[in-house]
Amino acid sequence: MKKYFTLAIFDNDTKKFHAEFGDYERQTVRDEAEFTYYYTPKKHMKIITTGDNQQSIEQAIWALNIDHTLKSKGLIK
Repeated sequence: MKKYFTLAIFDNDTKKFHAEFGDYERQTVRDEAEFTYYYTPKKHMKIITTGDNQQSIEQAIWALNIDHTLKSKGLIK
């Protein structure tokens, strides 16, 4: 399984991160974040690294959302 990089963007309406763009090259994902989401605060963008299958990407997004929820409720730092 190859490394796959996914740009996750936080949605203020749903209060969740979602997968927005992915590629096998980290620099391509960084470029997408810089040129397409330049208006998005950096704290609302994450690049996650997973395997190159949908299940691992979905699990990583789910974990990112759990972490965000727990931090926003002050349950973890």
